Amino acid sequence: MSARRKSAPSPIVQQPVAQSYARFLAGIKERIRTAQVKAALAANAELVLHYWEIGGDILANQARQGLGAKVIDRLAADLQRDFPKLSGYSVRNLKYMRAFAESWPDRPIVHQLAAQIPWGHNCVLLDRVRNADARAFYIRHTIQHGWPEAFLFIRSTLNFTNARASLRPTSPALSPRPNPISPGRCSKILTFFNRPRWMNLPTNALWKTPCSLA
Repeated sequence: MSARRKSAPSPIVQQPVAQSYARFLAGIKERIRTAQVKAALAANAELVLHYWEIGGDILANQARQGLGAKVIDRLAADLQRDFPKLSGYSVRNLKYMRAFAESWPDRPIVHQLAAQIPWGHNCVLLDRVRNADARAFYIRHTIQHGWPEAFLFIRSTLNFTNARASLRPTSPALSPRPNPISPGRCSKILTFFNRPRWMNLPTNALWKTPCSLA
């Protein structure tokens, strides 16, 4: 009787090691995603507050020196010359900053509400919603449901009373939950604050990573 050939080592022996590594890898990936989210949240709040402060400076300067709207044109040109690689300081965006500071005069309220959503969302509300209570309402629902800018635009066209009725807590989920934050926008804001590139978020990251630049 011929000797049996030696069989290859069973792959089953390797499975516990592979499974252990898979769990280890999953834990590291989760830590990275959590760090990305925290960095993006902090960066967005910092950027929105930064824009609010510039808007406040513009308002104060215009009131103190009696400078008209033309000061924004000059300011935009000077900032573009001195910071050519930075976006977000166009004439249009500087006017939004001024309107933003005028609409939200209290810093604690800005930090609590407006700084928790992307800048582009705030611009939509500045364009379409005059009432402060209505803006606060839309901000809270944007945070809760992850509304992208386009959906917020549609919602803000509704009469405020009708909008509140359509979004009462007992209603079925009416809002889509796509991610309104593109990796490109997160990259811009994180680059602005010199955050490392590894913090750029994937497309399907949490909506609660508001990193939009107008």
